[in-house]
Amino acid sequence: MIEKGQYKYIVASDLDGTLLADVNSVSDENEAAIKKMAESGICFVPCSGRTFSEMPSVLINNPYIRYYIGSDGSAIWDKHTDKRTELCMSKDDVNEVYNILKEYEAFPNVRVNGLCYVNKKMDVNEIYDYHRHSEIYKLFLRHTATMIDNFDEFVRSVESTEMICVFFAHPEEQEECAQRLLALGEFGVASSEPGNIEIFDKTAGKGNGLLALADKLGVPHENTIAVGDSKNDIDMLKKAGLSLAMENASDEIKAIAHRTICHYKEHSAKYILENILKVE
Repeated sequence: MIEKGQYKYIVASDLDGTLLADVNSVSDENEAAIKKMAESGICFVPCSGRTFSEMPSVLINNPYIRYYIGSDGSAIWDKHTDKRTELCMSKDDVNEVYNILKEYEAFPNVRVNGLCYVNKKMDVNEIYDYHRHSEIYKLFLRHTATMIDNFDEFVRSVESTEMICVFFAHPEEQEECAQRLLALGEFGVASSEPGNIEIFDKTAGKGNGLLALADKLGVPHENTIAVGDSKNDIDMLKKAGLSLAMENASDEIKAIAHRTICHYKEHSAKYILENILKVE
């Protein structure tokens, strides 16, 4: 087992549109590359807006992956010790956010203690569609989330919340709400889907999660590598020692990254192993 101070690099990889072949699968080429990285002293870390219960089992069960960064950097999980490092929102913070969300036609779900919770009353196709959920995201929630009664009461009572993911019926409300939350100076706001924003504590974000893990493992920040394709990857692309955008990413993401690499269907972990790390 590799311990603190023995890792040469950390490779933090987004999942959807980056590592995964589809919603929940990893190509054989990427699995082989992850194994080779681990054997070479390189720590490969899934870094996602998903919380831990939403991570694909193929990643959770991979013996060559030990650490996971979830909920946009709000939680770091060490699989070997089952310990979590959290950069979460307090109850008071969540109530402040939730009061603002109530002013809009919004569909929130929350990530708490590694689980995703959705208002059971909102679990209706027409409501998902009205709030601009993609078909993939709709299926994703229905397969991974816990549907809960008394949702408002639950959200307001939790002591520590990783992230609130919110879908909006109207794009103008989505943008206005995001700007209001950012103006408070207490929250980070990102997006992984055209219709959503993801809200977390200002100490979190994928980049802060990555650097917190690097500090924990004794890896210099300049030896961190981040790869992604979405707006919620911007934080880690800006803070990593080397940032890589996928070919399928938007021009905005590519402009932030140091380099653009392959399309997600062309095995990003394999590409990084062979062309960036140059491990044979």
